[in-house]
Amino acid sequence: MGIYKDTDELKKMFEAEQVFKAADEKELASRKAGLAKVNMPEDVFAKFEDLVSALSPENLSCDGELPKSQIQARYKQLTAQWKQLEKQLGRTITEDEIWDAIIARSR
Repeated sequence: MGIYKDTDELKKMFEAEQVFKAADEKELASRKAGLAKVNMPEDVFAKFEDLVSALSPENLSCDGELPKSQIQARYKQLTAQWKQLEKQLGRTITEDEIWDAIIARSR
């Protein structure tokens, strides 16, 4: 009877592994779809990539070292650059689209 219990546990572990594998494959497919969706010249993508990094809270505030007025000024400048790139492409781009593309390209 002990072998059946071990076999059942092994079967459950295998099934759980398959669920995780399917979820990983689904996420990878989603990320690749995000990359295809971005579809922009490499130099423009590189600018968005720089901006999305610069807009992160820790970078925007220099790890909390900047006064609020300078953070707001930096945010305004960076978002203006983002809007210029969107205008150049003729469509709106979200930060999530850029992050999805960054992740998809890294795989």
